Amino acid sequence: MVMFVAGEHFVSAALEINPALWEYAFEKRVLIATPTNLIALARTIALGWRQERLAEQAQQIGGLGKELYQRLIRLGERVQDIGRKIGATVKSYNEFVGTLETSVLPQARKFSELQGVEGPETLEPVEAALRPLAGRDLSLSPPADAA
Repeated sequence: MVMFVAGEHFVSAALEINPALWEYAFEKRVLIATPTNLIALARTIALGWRQERLAEQAQQIGGLGKELYQRLIRLGERVQDIGRKIGATVKSYNEFVGTLETSVLPQARKFSELQGVEGPETLEPVEAALRPLAGRDLSLSPPADAA
């Protein structure tokens, strides 16, 4: 609480009568303000409020950053899962093509030769490699210094 006294001379007179007035007021959480120190006191209070608001915003930013990081980790997990599934699909396709080429198409070619018609075309396996996640940008584990 701030107690404004309109003149310095009033505070001086009160301190002559009771030299412990400043201490007593401070213990009771009262600041004695005079025309000399009122503006400085108001600016100090405003600065304190501004600092408190900045600290709250910094906490919010930290919370948002933490949530974003967690979401990126989950996204990285999903990307890796999709990559594994695509790899498994390519492997299954290539196994299918291999089985088709070694078991089914030779019979079909023999059949077409006997019939005098053109046989089935040769199927090619998929040779494309999946691009893995680079570095630790979206890796599953946080860096050692993120504790």
